[in-house]
Amino acid sequence: NSNSDNKNNNNDNDNNVVYINIHPSHLQTLPIRYRAGLWGDVVEVIDVGDEAAAFVARIAGKDDARFEDARVVAIARRSARDVSESYCPDAARVGWLCSLPQGGLTDGFPILVATQ
Repeated sequence: NSNSDNKNNNNDNDNNVVYINIHPSHLQTLPIRYRAGLWGDVVEVIDVGDEAAAFVARIAGKDDARFEDARVVAIARRSARDVSESYCPDAARVGWLCSLPQGGLTDGFPILVATQ
């Protein structure tokens, strides 16, 4: 392999990775926000940018053209959602008062992919 071949391989790998800063202080600086409905709740979400959207669209759009205009969002801090009591086992409750945990956009699971 020549150096140019290695460089091209690295560029291909770079197209498969996107880093999203979801630190609350950074999210506060992002200007595009939406109101989103989720299981009967309405929450504020923050668009995390074109690079993340293009990454998702490039992957998901291969199989379904409806994903070509996908956006990636994070829940705004003030829109925290409790996990539904119906789906929360006692062992998952938090704190001395055994409160319901925060579910954000994921309803308590690490990843949620939603379509409409």
